[in-house]
Amino acid sequence: MAYTPTPLRQKGTQSFGSLVQDQNRVEMTGTTGNTVVSQDATATPVTSPVTNMSASGAALTVPTNAVQLTINSTVSIQIGEDSSYAQGLLIPANTLWTIDCARMTSVYLKPSNGTNTVYFQFKVV
Repeated sequence: MAYTPTPLRQKGTQSFGSLVQDQNRVEMTGTTGNTVVSQDATATPVTSPVTNMSASGAALTVPTNAVQLTINSTVSIQIGEDSSYAQGLLIPANTLWTIDCARMTSVYLKPSNGTNTVYFQFKVV
């Protein structure tokens, strides 16, 4: 008897568009990206690495299909939910850090001083 695959499962509306499917025809989400992008999604993109990012902070616009953001900086850097930086994380210098960003529109970064180099990369599906 020949193998007959089961019909495709119906998913809700929480799709990122055309997700890659594994061999079982299940969409790969979250930590599995198709490619990486080293710039944000603005009309004049911020590209990685950013040299001497302002100590007052900067915003990165998350690309539409991005699921994760990986950051590394030569100085400690604060990641905020908004431009007030009242809530968020403080990442030590020279530490590779990955955060999920699938439902975010912007990520706010604020280095501890103005002499820095900030590397970032979005993982997209």
